[in-house]
Amino acid sequence: MGSESKDNKKGLQTELHPALRSSNLNLLRSKRENPYLDDDQYQRVQNKRRGGVFQFYKPGEVIEQANRLREAKAKELELQRLENERVEQENKLRQRKIEEGELPAEDEVSYVESFKNIPDVEWWDLKYLDSSNGVHPKFTLPYNNLDEDSEDDDVEDTRPSIRFVKHPLPVVKEFNASKNVVPRIYLTKKEQKKKRRNQRKLVRQEVEEKIKLGLEPKPEPKVKLSNMMHVLESNASIQDPTKWEQTVKQQVAQRKQKHLEINKQRSLEAKAERQANLKTKNSQKDTRYCKVYMFTQLKNPKIRFKLLTNGKQLLLKGCCLHLKQSAGVIVTIGDERSCKFFERLVTKRIQWTEPFVDKETTEEVRCDGAKCEKIWEGLVGDHMFRGWFMKECQNSNELKDILNTSGGQAFSHLDLNFLDEH
Repeated sequence: MGSESKDNKKGLQTELHPALRSSNLNLLRSKRENPYLDDDQYQRVQNKRRGGVFQFYKPGEVIEQANRLREAKAKELELQRLENERVEQENKLRQRKIEEGELPAEDEVSYVESFKNIPDVEWWDLKYLDSSNGVHPKFTLPYNNLDEDSEDDDVEDTRPSIRFVKHPLPVVKEFNASKNVVPRIYLTKKEQKKKRRNQRKLVRQEVEEKIKLGLEPKPEPKVKLSNMMHVLESNASIQDPTKWEQTVKQQVAQRKQKHLEINKQRSLEAKAERQANLKTKNSQKDTRYCKVYMFTQLKNPKIRFKLLTNGKQLLLKGCCLHLKQSAGVIVTIGDERSCKFFERLVTKRIQWTEPFVDKETTEEVRCDGAKCEKIWEGLVGDHMFRGWFMKECQNSNELKDILNTSGGQAFSHLDLNFLDEH
């Protein structure tokens, strides 16, 4: 018996230990008696569900509820509309009073709390008025009739002096619409390539769309010598390969000729555009600035090349006249910027005393004592210079004749005696 009773108490049949038994009776109550839940509400919902009775609306009851909702909504909208109209009328009235000066502006800070506290005269105007609140006679006199104020007057009279008050005419700035030019945007090489690539893509897409719509005929297939055999194998309609080869060669020659003609036309257009821009640029410049230089010797061919190249690149008019490997004169006529650049070239950048190697004799030639100085600058009128040139003169008389013939009376005052000394 003892063993059977022990077997029955195994597993779920084992009794709970007395120490684990609770004396709290709430644990024995129903789960519906949770103090955090409303038992009455739960009971009402449960009873309602258990009622099992159908509830029907009376005829017209739903329509009546809808009408009441519509009336309430319409009444609410009407009240809102009336309120908006009232606010709008108040804003218009206030704006009109602000414009007429009856009320201060919204962003204006008023230092007067009420209209009763407005003074008759502001404190900053008192020193300009007399005892009767009228303008002081000192400030009504004309400016020409005023006497010189002394230091005693400044001490005794607290009113400001108007001896130095003047009212000059306002300067009206002229508006020139041509000066409001949009600055040019300079692109990098990578950005320029991308821009040209996008433009070509747009042109290609436009041509493709026209071909799809039938506005332009479909271009003929472009057969070259490299893909001629492939086309010949895939096209069975070609009966005479030799004749077809001659046709392909003619097409290649025609495309090449067309390409060369287009390039030539583009080159001519670019050249014409450059000439037009150059002509416009020359017409806009003030080419009256003239500077004259003298130098003691001109043996180095590098210096002669620099003078000739820079004179043409700067679009200068004038000449470089010199005796045979001896002294000479440089005349530059052009715009002010180009003349300044050429002046820095001949006076600072070029090293006149630098030795050089003669190509014929392979000997080093020294240029000791060589120098270049500016002897005159100013504005000139009409002259006969049509460009920039260099000339080697036989003697000083020939050099002076060229200057007098080309420059007229502009260079007659120059002292050219240094030519005979070298």
